[in-house]
Amino acid sequence: MIPHWLHLVSIFALVLGFISAGVIMIDEMRHPQHMWIMSVVWPVVALFGTMLTVWAYFRYGRRATMEAVMNAKTEAREPADKSATPFPVMVGKATLHCGSLQCCAAF
Repeated sequence: MIPHWLHLVSIFALVLGFISAGVIMIDEMRHPQHMWIMSVVWPVVALFGTMLTVWAYFRYGRRATMEAVMNAKTEAREPADKSATPFPVMVGKATLHCGSLQCCAAF
């Protein structure tokens, strides 16, 4: 039998995941990502990554919005998502991006 406290913790984790994904989706409606797949990846990852994913999205994911990339191109400079993002974060974002593309290609 599953303990009652574990059931409550799992319900809390699910609710927190859906809230985190919702926060990111609402922000992406206002500030769409430059690569369309990342508009799907960030909310899906937030379902299990919860608040850590929300923090990473607002800290690093917002640097890759369509608006930020277009502004960088008009000013003839490198976008902030490439120049100001630490290497480990770029690796994590690339892993999420490439893994999602592989999953989409499988269908």
